[in-house]
Amino acid sequence: MTRIAACDEEIIRIGVNAPSGEPRRLRNVELEARNLASFTRAMPSIVETLCLPPWSPGAPEWPMARPFNAAVAAAIAPRPFNPRYSADWAAAKEAEAAERREQHKLETEKREAEANANWHGPRWWLGERA
Repeated sequence: MTRIAACDEEIIRIGVNAPSGEPRRLRNVELEARNLASFTRAMPSIVETLCLPPWSPGAPEWPMARPFNAAVAAAIAPRPFNPRYSADWAAAKEAEAAERREQHKLETEKREAEANANWHGPRWWLGERA
């Protein structure tokens, strides 16, 4: 059972690190061994439902207490909140547009300041006057 659990954790780690465009994923060890497409209420996972009593007083033999696994936690962690995908999407869109306008204004002022710094007077040969 511990080897199955270790193999399933490795399968999860590989799945988390797989390219996002790749649809193929490794299957759970028990699904593969029992030739099932998925677990159902009628066909539950033996590994998940099994509980072996302890041989001596204390914690049960199975399932064992497992240490924190960062790869599994990253796979199931909620994504950060993005207001663009909420009921306030219009306000978020306007805030992004205002930020883009401000950035454009700063870039324009910078270009104009550089142009003024490089300006050396009218070009009389082109008919310019001061």
